Amino acid sequence: MGGRHKRRRSDPSRDGERDHYRASTRVRSHVASGSSDDDDDGRDSMHYSFRVGELLKSRYRTLSLLGTGTFGKVILCHDERSERDVAIKVVRAIYKYSSEATVEARILADVLERARAQCRRIPIVELFDRFEHRGHVCLVFERLGHTLLEAVELARTPHEHGASSYLCLRTVQSVARSLFDALAFLHGLSLSHTDLKPENILFVDAPGTLAAKQLAAGNAVPHGAAGGLRDTPQQQPQQPPTVKLIDFGGATFANEHHSEIVCTRQYRPPEVTLGMRWGCEVDLWSSGCILAELYTGHVLFATHDEAEHLALMERCLGAIPRRMARAASERAQRRWFVQGVLHWPQIATDRKSERHVRESARLKDTIARDRPWTRAHDEFLSLLHRLLEYLPEHRITAREALLHPFLTMEIPPGVA
Repeated sequence: MGGRHKRRRSDPSRDGERDHYRASTRVRSHVASGSSDDDDDGRDSMHYSFRVGELLKSRYRTLSLLGTGTFGKVILCHDERSERDVAIKVVRAIYKYSSEATVEARILADVLERARAQCRRIPIVELFDRFEHRGHVCLVFERLGHTLLEAVELARTPHEHGASSYLCLRTVQSVARSLFDALAFLHGLSLSHTDLKPENILFVDAPGTLAAKQLAAGNAVPHGAAGGLRDTPQQQPQQPPTVKLIDFGGATFANEHHSEIVCTRQYRPPEVTLGMRWGCEVDLWSSGCILAELYTGHVLFATHDEAEHLALMERCLGAIPRRMARAASERAQRRWFVQGVLHWPQIATDRKSERHVRESARLKDTIARDRPWTRAHDEFLSLLHRLLEYLPEHRITAREALLHPFLTMEIPPGVA
């Protein structure tokens, strides 16, 4: 794996209540979620003590530290038996984290075994091995490239004349194909990922190849430079980039207990915030948020607060259906609604929150800013609206999304 580690999914509320981009790049990885802080209690308690050159399980030679989180560490190692580099998640020697890692390994092994039985290759991270080392559960994953979060940050690097850049539609389309291919398979097993976000989707290419050469140069679209947007055919990569999903620590089968709170804040669907029953549809809402973010370079619902989150949804997508508000939990109805209508701005925490919502744009305006509009943009916006339907039963499925015109059309070079 190549990226850096991120926040632990066991506390998604705290997870999402950080500035998504400002708190990001210190510790990201693509094998498991993890807090970008060191430890919850500030102590380096029960972590694996990393040393370069140590041999794990008599075959994995440690090379470098990829990331650290509350769950443990991710180490880049060389497998001396297979002669390949791997990423090993070394979990803290604490029962909670060890149990979660064991569950993640079980789910991944089950999913990958079912894929092999169907002769399917699905865009999900490969789990090669599991073992214990000095009391630490260790999961051995394939090494991947940058996370989508890192790719967007890389692509947003300022250019001369004050320009900045973001991912072009062809790259977003390619990512979407891989994403929905993975989700169609998972949902066919009645399995929800429950924590889709840019940190949990990684490019297949190793670090320094795809991200540095194709995303920063090939897919970056200068924005704000003299002459407006430019994305020439020479800028396009020869092969579309592909991605894989990681972090199955919170994955949930339909017949298992469903946690009350799932998904990181910015990617959390309304049914979860409103205390309603949820299913695989949560992954589709998260996907819509992610795809919009890849194209614009900005979090679609940038918020730390539940009421503000609902208000941002309404500002972007229109009013929450009354039938949904009335089906919400008693707590949600009492706190945020009056006769099925969101009581905004009366429930705003302060003037700053009111202004943040007021200055937010409708979805089309968010996508269209300073860009020439094409049929590809029409189809992209159509897909986003289908993914961001308030009512879960109206949301497009992953299998249906694979047949959406945005996924099947040929986007010509030069479309920003």
